[in-house]
Amino acid sequence: MGGTGVGKSTFINVLAASSDGREKARVGHTLMSCTADVQIFPCTLQGRRFNLIDTPGFDDPRMSDVEILSRLVDYFRTRPIHGVIFLHRITDIRLSGSAIRTAQLIKHICGAEFFERVALVTGMWDVVRDKDREAAHRRLTELRNHDSFWRPFVTGRARSHSFSRRHRSTAEKVIKSFFDQQRKPGYRVQPLAVVSQIKALGTLAKTDAGLYLLRQHSRENNSDSRWSVQKR
Repeated sequence: MGGTGVGKSTFINVLAASSDGREKARVGHTLMSCTADVQIFPCTLQGRRFNLIDTPGFDDPRMSDVEILSRLVDYFRTRPIHGVIFLHRITDIRLSGSAIRTAQLIKHICGAEFFERVALVTGMWDVVRDKDREAAHRRLTELRNHDSFWRPFVTGRARSHSFSRRHRSTAEKVIKSFFDQQRKPGYRVQPLAVVSQIKALGTLAKTDAGLYLLRQHSRENNSDSRWSVQKR
């Protein structure tokens, strides 16, 4: 998960690219997101099969976050997952308002009980020049300590990783951390908070994630009429 253009499809291609090197997930090279729907990509690591799920990026100009959230819920309510990979570009000099909104939304989608199953992944380290690496590491520390960004996840025992598309091992390390977690005694699948809440409340608009988006739209003086189609 993450905002538009943070490298979700690139991460998937590093692990899921076919034997002839062709990419499986479409990567965008413009301001427009290439992923409009939830997509599944089978992968294998250390003889173990698993699926990576590519999701539409939040803050997509073609779709509202309400629409994206609805698509995610429709998919995940019947398909349990073992973890969430939350991607962010380390090359972003400043933490934008849209990035903070995305972090807040993902926080509400997951819920505190799911945080230890979240991998916080900074990407695009391959384009960071040697002279800029110290500044990039300072930004990483700031991201982890920012109350409105990654700090709640870190406090909830989420793991941090650095990803470079030139080094497959950096992507493999993320997946291996999920494998290690599943080997722990008493491990069980933990549902996303938004899935549990929609099953209990019957409507997306009443979930923590839905209420967060409703507050955001109210602040921006947007009409809330679109919510009528989400109430089930």
